[in-house]
Amino acid sequence: MIVVALPSLVSAAITFALGLSVFFHNRKSPLNRTFLLLCIALSWWAFSEFMLVQSTTPDSAYFWLKLTAFWTLTPPLLLLFILVFTGKGNIKKEWWVLPFLFAPAALFCSTELFTSLITVVPAQMPWGYTYGYAADPLLFFIEMAWTILTVVLALALCIHFSVKTAKRQERLQASYMAAGISIILCGGVIVQIILPAFQIVVPVNPTLFFLCLAVLVGYAIWKHELFIVSPATTAETIVATMPDALLLLDERETIRVANKAARDLIGRGDDLIGRPVQALFPGEAEKNAVFEKLRAEGIVRDMETSFLSASGRIVPVTFSASVIRDSDGTILSLVCTATDITLRKQARQELIAKQEELQRAYQQITADEEELRQNYDELAKSEQLIRESEERYRAVFENTGTAMLILEEDTTISLANSEFELLSGYTRAELEGKISWTIFTVPEFRQMMVDQHRLRRREPEKAMRRYMAPFLTRSGEIRTILLDVGMIPGTTKSVVGLADITNWRKAEEALQRATKKLNVLNTITFSEIQNAVFTLSGYLELEATDIRDEKLLQMVQRQRAIVQKITYALKSATLFQNLGLRPPQWQDVNTAFLYGISHLDLADIKKKVGLSGVEIYADPLIENVFFVLAQNTLVHGKTATEITAGYRETAEGLVITFSDNGTGIPESAKESIFERADDRSQNPGLFLAREILGITGISITETGTPGSGARFEILVPRGGYRFPAAGDRDTPAP
Repeated sequence: MIVVALPSLVSAAITFALGLSVFFHNRKSPLNRTFLLLCIALSWWAFSEFMLVQSTTPDSAYFWLKLTAFWTLTPPLLLLFILVFTGKGNIKKEWWVLPFLFAPAALFCSTELFTSLITVVPAQMPWGYTYGYAADPLLFFIEMAWTILTVVLALALCIHFSVKTAKRQERLQASYMAAGISIILCGGVIVQIILPAFQIVVPVNPTLFFLCLAVLVGYAIWKHELFIVSPATTAETIVATMPDALLLLDERETIRVANKAARDLIGRGDDLIGRPVQALFPGEAEKNAVFEKLRAEGIVRDMETSFLSASGRIVPVTFSASVIRDSDGTILSLVCTATDITLRKQARQELIAKQEELQRAYQQITADEEELRQNYDELAKSEQLIRESEERYRAVFENTGTAMLILEEDTTISLANSEFELLSGYTRAELEGKISWTIFTVPEFRQMMVDQHRLRRREPEKAMRRYMAPFLTRSGEIRTILLDVGMIPGTTKSVVGLADITNWRKAEEALQRATKKLNVLNTITFSEIQNAVFTLSGYLELEATDIRDEKLLQMVQRQRAIVQKITYALKSATLFQNLGLRPPQWQDVNTAFLYGISHLDLADIKKKVGLSGVEIYADPLIENVFFVLAQNTLVHGKTATEITAGYRETAEGLVITFSDNGTGIPESAKESIFERADDRSQNPGLFLAREILGITGISITETGTPGSGARFEILVPRGGYRFPAAGDRDTPAP
């Protein structure tokens, strides 16, 4: 064995063993895998140089010289290793970098392997065979320039990382690798470029410089835990030991990863994996509230919601999540964390309650201390009366036969009676001081009810005292309830009575169905009677043309008048047959007005409308009211060229106005126009309008000045109107 070749063999063995050791320490780490590839390339280069020097014949030397061509893979592998180490490269996401790194290496390798443009027949030296280069060194110098540039870039990245990192251990690791790369760079330039330029050839193989890098990396592994302290090797430990629940969901919101804290929080084992995330929430509404915001904004921070444990317990949590997307914006996964805040919420609520109680007690004791000393007997009697009063009120509260609640300002249920336990499915121990009444609401009604809850504490006279709403029981059943709500004087608490009217509503719906069927029957009956009356009227007309006797002619005229009365009665009945057929509902006034006047030709009438931004609770036939008012302008306004509609809010409620600039209505007829007429001389529409409005307690009057135009005022009582978007409210009518 030639002694000069021995360092190459040692270098090959050491680098290969070091690469395997690092790889088997953590096979999943991209850094460890890249280092193994670098060590394999270095080992092959060193081994092929060993065999080149050891060759005994020119043919054998030429064979191993060609096989050293694979050394060109070493510089890009070194640069790739440094990119992964410094965190500058993510091979899975930035795969396009690989062709730029390895395309030149593949080109130079192919050139050396299959041509004589760079390497030629090996040169024989006293210590054995060595590299033989082509007479024209241009391509060789280009290859060396690319090699030096690649190694310099790796060295620069390593130095930059060493300067920028805040962690001392990472700085030392980078320093050792920078030192090894510097040895490779300086040694390679001296041996491969500078000395050959002076016709000096030394028996030093470049792989020995890479051996220095391997030794320094080995020292960094032993001394500073290189390949050990990294996110890849510590991620599982961090996830497993973190106190908060961690969930990783796929794009279909299926749970793929759940740490121990998550499994403990939900009370499930490994069977949590593969379940939809909906299984974590008590209802679809809670889940949608979180994930609709997450998908819309891409991130959710400390959002309070609730989880449903395996035992059925509702667990309040703060929920944070973010969306992971690929370069095209497609959702790849969702990373979620949750913190159990049960104890924190209970402690906060109990602390607030205790503080309020202590403050009230202190103020009361301070104010009444002297009076208590002087009037002990009277106080004792008062206390007895209070106890009796409290017992009476509690007896009423418990035995009223209706579900009752007392609510705090923050929507917490502070007191519930036994009827509410039966209605909700929860026990008092679960309800009082622990649960917000909002969990019994459905999403469509929740915001409206919360707004009423807040309005009742600011302006109680404007809040609705009675209204219907759906009620969500513990079992998920939706009941219909009638709520009566009022404030407890001197407090921020409210008392609520809840009457279950589900069966009544079902009966009402059955009645409505029957009414619809009767309406159909009425329509058919009206149609048949109208056809008969029309036929009878035609016969009377024909008969009148042939009669010459005056008495008979008068009898026919009276018969015709009777037929006309029947026709008028049928017309009025037709107008009323749909009245009250459907239940009242919240309706946009501006939309109802536009629908109403759309049936009339108002092309020559100028319109000033200011009705947007307000809704009223009225019969669905409300648009017929505006139709009748506009029709009245066309028929009786005569000189009218303009109609105006608007609204204003008063102490009594909301006043909707409709006026024109026509002839107006005489003082003597301002009330009679709303009465039902017995003949066709008067339009029954205004009577119908008053009846439609009266279904929900709305009144209508005519307040115009004769000769200046008609003016109708529709008064909607408080609680029967609302402003969904206060910022879009029109200027009130004059």
